[in-house]
Amino acid sequence: MDIQAIKTAFEAELNSWWPTAGNTPINWENVPFTPPAGIFITPLVTFADATENELGSNPLVLISGIFSVLVSGPVNSGSGTILAKVNLINNRFSSYKFSDVHTGPGRIVVIGEDENKYHVQVRIPFKARQRARS
Repeated sequence: MDIQAIKTAFEAELNSWWPTAGNTPINWENVPFTPPAGIFITPLVTFADATENELGSNPLVLISGIFSVLVSGPVNSGSGTILAKVNLINNRFSSYKFSDVHTGPGRIVVIGEDENKYHVQVRIPFKARQRARS
């Protein structure tokens, strides 16, 4: 599983249930987006350095990183609804396996305010394996 396949797996998984469960717009990476007045999410897959995981003639390479989702909403409107959305994402993706991606427990981080938005982020570590090129 290469990095594009991992990104695609996260996007597909999020897209498969978020429009119904979260019912808020998604600010996809490198896609034009006008932030709404209400709540929206911004997912991002960040990769760490890959490492060889096995020895031998056809070793596996471990690809790891962080799947983070920033949940943004209006300032001065309370944090309850935003935290509920963060918990939905955390509960869905923490310690989960899909499309050969394995995730660990998520961490919720309050980012705070900027530009009239209040932000809370969930950060979920992941790993996947890929056969090394020969």
